[in-house]
Amino acid sequence: MKVTVQMPKIRAEEQTPLVLQLLEIIEQQFVITQQQAEIIQQLRDEIARLKNQKPKPKKRIPRIHCPRHKD
Repeated sequence: MKVTVQMPKIRAEEQTPLVLQLLEIIEQQFVITQQQAEIIQQLRDEIARLKNQKPKPKKRIPRIHCPRHKD
């Protein structure tokens, strides 16, 4: 299951400094969430290994598409 997150297009006149800063925060949070998902999966795999179970197959992590710099 592949999930893609699409950020809405924001017109140039709506790209205030606040809006751009909030979009940057959203992107940073998305990256952090991806990293946390990878760490959680690694920890689950380690727990499974310690319990002599097979780890779950790798999942694809969704990517974010942010066209905010394009008009």
